[in-house]
Amino acid sequence: MNYRSASEPATSRVVVLMAAYNASGTVREAVTSILDNTLAADLLVIDDCSAEPVAEVLADLLVAHPDRLRVMRMATNSRQSSCLNAGLFSVLPRGYDFVALMDADDVALPARLATQAAFLDAHPEVGACGSWMQTFDETTLQPMYVHRHPTDDEAIRAAMYFNSAVVHPSMMVRAEVFRLMGGYNPALQAAEDYELWRRIQTRWKLANIPEVLLRYRLSSKGQSMAGRRRQLGIRLRVQLLYFRPSAWRAWAGVALTLGLFVVPLRVLIAAKAALWKD
Repeated sequence: MNYRSASEPATSRVVVLMAAYNASGTVREAVTSILDNTLAADLLVIDDCSAEPVAEVLADLLVAHPDRLRVMRMATNSRQSSCLNAGLFSVLPRGYDFVALMDADDVALPARLATQAAFLDAHPEVGACGSWMQTFDETTLQPMYVHRHPTDDEAIRAAMYFNSAVVHPSMMVRAEVFRLMGGYNPALQAAEDYELWRRIQTRWKLANIPEVLLRYRLSSKGQSMAGRRRQLGIRLRVQLLYFRPSAWRAWAGVALTLGLFVVPLRVLIAAKAALWKD
C-alpha cells in the first residue's frame, strides 16, 4: 500500500476512488482521464488483488504524479463494496470536501470534477450528484447511447422505486455524507450502490447534472451483466428494505423486479438501447 496516512491533510478538495480488478487493459485510460481533468484532484486506486498488480501497470504514472496518485492493494480479493470501503475509510480523515467515484474501465470527461464540485457548492441541500453518461461498446469503442437519468430530486425519488436513477461511477458525494451515513453495505454486494443512494435520500437530496460527463464502457463481463440474476435478487431486498406500502410506485417497482427475472438479457439490452437512443 502506498497511500498517505490519515494524519496528512488533503491538498485538494476532491478525492476520486477507483476500484480495479484485472483491469490492466483499461485502468490507464481511466486514471489518465482523472489526472487530466480541469480540476486537480487526488486519486486513490484500490487494487482488488489483481493478477497483474495495478501499481505495476501504473508505475510511470505513480512516479509522474506522486502527490496526486496512490494505489492501495487489498490482501485478498474482496469485491467492490469492501474495496471502496477500505479506500473510503482511509481518505475521509484527511478532510476532503467531496469524494468522486469512478470505475477502472470508464473515461471521465475533462470538466467532470469541476462541474460537479461547482454544482454541489451551489446546492448545499444536495448530498450527491451524478451526470448523464455516454455508453460505448467495449470491442468497437463506438458510442452507443446516452443515459439521461432524471435530474431533480423529486423525479429521482420516484424513479428510485424501480431501480437506481443515478450512475455510480458518475457520482460525486459530499465527504460529510459518508462520515455521517457510513459507506457501502457488503451484505448487499451487486446492489450496494442502490442501497447507498436510498439511504442517503433519507437525509439529503440527489441530483443528476444534465450533461454528459462520463463515457461508460459496456462490458459483457461486468458485474451488472454476468451477475444479473443475483443483482436482481439484491435489488429486491433493497426495495423491500425501503418499502412504503402507501406508495404505488413501491409496489410497481417490486413487481417490475420480479418480472425481470424471466426477461432474457438480450431483450433488456435492446430495450435500453431503444429507450436511450437519441
